[in-house]
Amino acid sequence: MGTLSQKIIAAAAAFLAQALIGCASADAPKDADGGERLFKSLGWESEKDGTAMVGQEVLITASAPGGKIEDGEPAVIKITAAHDGNDIDIDEIEASVTGGKIRARWTVKDSPEFFEGGGYVVPKYSFTVEVADGESEKSPELSVYGFIAHRLVGSDGKAKAGEKFVVKRTDGKTIEGKRDKNGTARLEWLPLGKYEISRLIEKTAGQIEAEKKAAEQESEDEGKDDGSKNGE
Repeated sequence: MGTLSQKIIAAAAAFLAQALIGCASADAPKDADGGERLFKSLGWESEKDGTAMVGQEVLITASAPGGKIEDGEPAVIKITAAHDGNDIDIDEIEASVTGGKIRARWTVKDSPEFFEGGGYVVPKYSFTVEVADGESEKSPELSVYGFIAHRLVGSDGKAKAGEKFVVKRTDGKTIEGKRDKNGTARLEWLPLGKYEISRLIEKTAGQIEAEKKAAEQESEDEGKDDGSKNGE
């Protein structure tokens, strides 16, 4: 039999062990369904960290710690976007666990909802991984941009290389550029939205002055016509 002090020390040690177990359980990270985390290190791999353009391929990654998920187990990756205070569904892709990890390539898509009201948004994408035992927490966000590509050839079939163009948004903002050697006008890393592209016609100072005088003359002629009608 131990002494009273030994019993007190043993009881204190047991209490401390229980407290530590309780803390570990309380602090254990949880997945979307409230269970202990099935996946960790969820992320996107892209050409530019944390960003991608529509049409680019990205790599979706996640790891299953501690061998909790067997190799070959099927998984569904659900991709959503935060937009106007809601999460909208973008895509679902099938994958499987290999070596305790998930690696899936995906080509970035957009949604018609981004273009309502003109658009000009940079949506934030995230994903979750779902297996038979539950669903993961959300991944870090991926900022998604768009691009414009428009090729122009003349009636002779030749590309309009070097021709200047202007891109106009529905809110009136404009962006100017120059076509490449293939006659292609391309602008990248644009907010998703509606754009109108047209030729940028440059005018000389003489042309601008002539148009100004013509407009003034037309205005004077209209004033004379109004005066003659009033005098009748």
